This record gives sequence, C-alpha cells and structure tokens, in this order.
Amino acid sequence: MNKIPSSSCVRFEVQEVTTTPVKEELKKVARFWGVLAVQESFKPCYQPWEKERFIAVSTIAGDIPRKIDYTIGNSDSVFRVFACYDSQKSLESILVTKDKSSSLFVSSMLSHPCKTANNKGAGTALMYHLFEKCIQEGKKSIGVFPLGSSVGFYTKVGFTVPKPTDEEMCPLHITAAKIQVLMVKKN
Repeated sequence: MNKIPSSSCVRFEVQEVTTTPVKEELKKVARFWGVLAVQESFKPCYQPWEKERFIAVSTIAGDIPRKIDYTIGNSDSVFRVFACYDSQKSLESILVTKDKSSSLFVSSMLSHPCKTANNKGAGTALMYHLFEKCIQEGKKSIGVFPLGSSVGFYTKVGFTVPKPTDEEMCPLHITAAKIQVLMVKKN
C-alpha cells in the first residue's frame, strides 16, 4: 500500500485489489454510489451541471461492477482494480484500468458522489499511484477517454491532448517521460 500525499490535509492510501472478497465489496459500493447519485440528481437544490455530474457518476457506477467481474477468478484479465482509502480506512475512490502490453488505460474511475469536499485529492492519489505503476512496469504511456466533466481533472494531473501523429488513440494521454518529470517534482 502506498501512502500518497494529496493537495488537501487528508492522506490517502492506494492499493491494487487482487482478492475476490474485496472486489465483491467494491462492486457493492459502486452500485450503492450509483443509486445515491441518481437520488441526488433529482434534488431541486442542485445546478444543472451538478445534476449532469450525478448522472455521469451513476453511469460509471453501473459499469465498474461488470469490469470487476472480469477480474474475479481470471488471472489473465486485462482489467486491474485499485482502491483509494482515507486515513480512517474509508473508501474514497475506485479505479479500473485496462492493461495493454506497452501502456495502461484508465477504464473507469469513481469517487463517492456526495463527498466531493471530503475526498478532494483521492483521484489525484489514484493517478499518482498509476503513474508509479507505469514507471515500475516499463509502460510507455497511460491513456483515457474522459467524460466531458472530467477533462479538467486529467489535464490538471498531467494528461495532454495528443497530436494527430501520435500512435495513442485516446483523446488524452500522458507519456512515461512526462510521468518521470512529474514524479521528481512531487518528491
């Protein structure tokens, strides 16, 4: 488990989830967060952009359990599951990646839909953990097809829009060389 400092006063711990019981628990949490997001989207106190965010969260929450299912009992699965916990061991975010031969791909990332102030930094902690994995495993890049509302987050942590000549087919990516520079700055 890596302790990764975040931009807030909360410290997060990120771990790759490899055991079936923990994966089953993450599936339940993702489903619960999805239901919670739908419920929140109907409340009149939210702005239209906030309601759109809740609907996006509910969509991602429905997708994560299916991807986690691919990893259970399948050591050859291309999907990998990561969890981010706060200092009280409360689950803050879930990340599912797709492992390709020379790169990692962010498949889905989900945070608690109603705790955005409390879990600020959990997504960044997950990304830095993924950056470390990319370097450790000799990957060339990490790619992502972000939802419209999350493009700002990914560019903030270092992802860039590829040039038309880039081999990477993702709208956003980060190279191993850039990750190494970011990791040096972080430390």
